[in-house]
Parts: sequence; C-alpha cells; structure tokens
Amino acid sequence: MLLLDNVSEYLVRFADRLEEKEIVSTDQASKIRKYVRREESPSLWYLFLVLSGMLGAIIFSAGVYSISSHNWYDYPEWLRVTLGFMPTVAGLFFYYRMLTKHPNSTAWIEGTSLFLMLMIGASIATISRIYHMGGDYEDFILTMLFATVPLFYIKRASGIAFFYLLLALLYLALDIRVDVFTGTLDFGGNSVWFWIFIVALLPHYYMTMNRDGRAQSLRFRFLTLILYFSIYGALMASVDGNLLVWALAYNVGFYLITQRFASKSLGSLRLMSFLTQLGIAVLLIGATMRFIIMQTLRRDSFFNMDDYDGGEWYYFLLLLVVLGGIYYNYFKTRDHYENSNKLMIFAPLLIIALMILDFLIDLVFNDTWWWLISLIMNAYVFFLAVTVMVSGSEQGRFLKMISGLFVLAILVTIRYFDVDMGFIWKGLLFMSFGVVFFLINMFVKEKVDQVERNKKRTIDGK
Repeated sequence: MLLLDNVSEYLVRFADRLEEKEIVSTDQASKIRKYVRREESPSLWYLFLVLSGMLGAIIFSAGVYSISSHNWYDYPEWLRVTLGFMPTVAGLFFYYRMLTKHPNSTAWIEGTSLFLMLMIGASIATISRIYHMGGDYEDFILTMLFATVPLFYIKRASGIAFFYLLLALLYLALDIRVDVFTGTLDFGGNSVWFWIFIVALLPHYYMTMNRDGRAQSLRFRFLTLILYFSIYGALMASVDGNLLVWALAYNVGFYLITQRFASKSLGSLRLMSFLTQLGIAVLLIGATMRFIIMQTLRRDSFFNMDDYDGGEWYYFLLLLVVLGGIYYNYFKTRDHYENSNKLMIFAPLLIIALMILDFLIDLVFNDTWWWLISLIMNAYVFFLAVTVMVSGSEQGRFLKMISGLFVLAILVTIRYFDVDMGFIWKGLLFMSFGVVFFLINMFVKEKVDQVERNKKRTIDGK
C-alpha cells in the first residue's frame, strides 16, 4: 500500500519534471497528473481503518472482560449491578454515535458492531456471576449469538460474522459426543441451533452479493470464505450417510457460486474457486480406491434404507433437496457457466449413478464388480485432469495447466502402487501413460514455439 502511494507521488513529480524540461506540454503534463490521481484508490486505507477499529474493539473488550472477572462482593449490590450493565451501556453509546454521526463509515459500522457484541457478552457474564444464575458456557454463547443477529441487518455489519461463526462452531463443539466403539459423532440438540444461526446469516450474505455483475465486493468475498470453511467441517461431522455425495455437492455448490458471481473477482474468490475444484478432484481420486468404493457404494449407500434411522432419513431427504436446488439453478442459468468444468459440476451425479450400477450388478449377478466401478472412476478423473489442462492451455492460465497435470500425476502414482496385475502388463500400462505425458509435453512445446515465433515476427516488424 505504501509502495503504491510512493509510485503515485513519483509519477506526479516525474510529470512535473517532463513539463519543466519541455518534453511534454503543460496540457499533456496536466493530463498525466490527473490520470495518476484518478488511478489512486483509498480502498486499502479503508480496509486498514476497518481492521484497526475492530482490533481496537477486541483489545479494549479484553480489558473489560479482565475487569469483569474481579470479585466484587465487597461492593454493595446496586453498585455491582450498575457496573455489570456498564459494558452494554458503553457499547450502545458508541453504536448510537455511529448511527447518528457516522452512518456511512464502514470503519465505524464494523468497529462499533463488534464492540457492542463483545460488551453485551461482558454484561451477560458479569450479571450471571453477580446473581449466581444457572447455566453454563453453552447458555452464555447462545445468548450472545441471539444478540448478534440483529447487528447484521441494522447497518449490515459483516466483520462480526467471523466471531459469530466462531461462537457458533464453539457452541456446536461443546455438545460433541463421541462413540469410541463405532467412531461416530453426535452433537445432540446443539446442531439444530447451529444451523438456525447459519440460516440467520444467509440473508445478510445474499444482500452483499452483486447479482447483476461478475465482480464482487471485499465484503462478499470475506463472507464466502468464512462460510465455506465454517460450514464444511460442521456438515461433514453432522450428516449421517452419503458422506461422499454430500462433500461433492457442497463443493459443487460453492464452485457454481464463484463461477456465476465472481468470475472477474481476484484474490480470495479465485482462491475459493481453486479450493472447491481441488476438493472435488481429491474426493474423486479417493473414490478410485477399492476401500472407498466399497465404503461408499455399499456401507454408505442410500440403498441401505432398511437400516436408516430418523437422522439418516432427514439428511438423505435434505441431500435430495440440496442437489435439486444446485442443478435447478445450473440448468436455469446455464448461460453463466459456459466456462465451467462440467465434469466437476456433475461429479455428485456420477457417484449416485455408480451406486445404482453397483446395486443392479449385485441384484443380477449377486456379486460386486468393484473393478468396473474403479475403471469408470479412473477414466472420469483422467478425463477431468485432461480437460483442466486443455482449458488452461486455451485460456493461457499456467496454474490451471499445472493443476490438471498434478491431478493426473497423483492418479497415475496411486494406480502404480495399488493395481493388481502382472509386472509385464503393469509395465505396458504405465508406459502408455508415459506416452500420454510425452504427447502433452510436445503439445505445450509447440504452443511455446508458436508464441516465440509470433514474438520474433513482431520484433522484426513482420
């Protein structure tokens, strides 16, 4: 940020010197200075103000929490109660100042919203301690979460979402029950509240979205990242059954969001798109292994409905709703996904189709042809990697080409060590894979040579 400011000042002074030495006219120098000033953006400084304001709120609140833990029983009760409400009064005062004096300042909105959220928590903790109220950390966190929800909508504060989701995850984790013998997790009733608080945040997330454009604000990108990571772990630990399909559907959903609304956004959403595609590729590579095939298509298949309990039925029906929403949105607005990888998008449907195929094979032949399922999965991942490389080459995106090559290399490496065939056949198979890599190398080399030839023609003026 400081470097950019120095460059701007240097360019302005350089324009002055050009004018002094009469290299450019006064009018031309003025145009240069105006252009440089127009290109200057205070957005990074605004971000600095927001972050510094929120950091100040956190540090000040830490001091308040430290004081609130003091043993105040030497003071009269009326004074203890007054001091207990003082943090909330202070938070409301600064929030009111923001509403009346700085209603359009992002730094004031984010800083005072976080400060009020933390001060409400300090008052709750202090009053509960004074009156020895029943309850525990779960009740305290639940109350803070309820008090935070309105702050998302009064002035659309988004910075507090990080702390809000952190509290929601903590509330979920406090009710974890682990069954050592089965290796399963149960969250009791806390998981219901966790998803309620996620749903309460989603309208705010939707309001930050630029639905008419393909470039998104920093606010939307920030919320997308923290929602992705917060929900992913909780979802995988909560669902009962069809874990692979759930994981693929989740990543496909976020992949479509980034493709639909953020194709022109840089930075965090590019990372978001990359993470979702990487997640889909890793899941599909895992599904080429025999152990995961048997686990997914047999023990974790929706064809085991006879063994479903209430929770498994709930998550199975919810999965159908989620998949229906994803593909309804895709087919309804498919013009926006012309540059998207279709093999990524339809990966969940592939797993469902393989579950059906495996069921039919078992029904007709009373056997499991896992090798056929593995062959289909390997072919799917192979073509996925190839399409990523070809697309990266056509778009001139080096990282995309490397990613496709990396996926293909991992697939070949895994197959080399786990394929069960004779040494001669294995050798011939992997020699053919090597030939594919050589052909890819030749294709890219020809492209590089073409670029060099075009460059040389331009330099020579031909």
